[in-house]
Amino acid sequence: MNQMKTLLRLSAAVVLGGLPLAAQTTSSSLTTITTSVPGMTFSVDGTVYRTSAAFVWPTGSKHILDIPAGDDLVVNPGTKSVFTGWTTTSGTFSTSSQTVTITADPSITGYIAQFATSSRSNSVTAASRRRRSPLRAGSPAIRRRPRA
Repeated sequence: MNQMKTLLRLSAAVVLGGLPLAAQTTSSSLTTITTSVPGMTFSVDGTVYRTSAAFVWPTGSKHILDIPAGDDLVVNPGTKSVFTGWTTTSGTFSTSSQTVTITADPSITGYIAQFATSSRSNSVTAASRRRRSPLRAGSPAIRRRPRA
């Protein structure tokens, strides 16, 4: 009977890599990556996302968050969004760098790519409006009357 218990312990040690079960379990972190303006793109470890993404990572693992260069996009007509920085949902981290390396940590549940949104200015000038006027020389509304 003792030989059977010893055999079971040895089998368990081989299956578990020679370590007790408690030493085999690793903690993980649920981390959400999102943007302050819906529809803006970001990448995590080289994969591009346009909506929020959630990841379960081993605690302590490293990951790269990035905003593609020139990501000053027009998501809604009449507005322009410009990347301003990364923050955490807990407010413990803030940087204006477009690319950051993060370490998975259960105490940090999310990262937010911050964007400032502004109205796009109307670049049509008075001169260009005159050029686009439907009334042009030679049209019936502009013809000169013959002198009598």
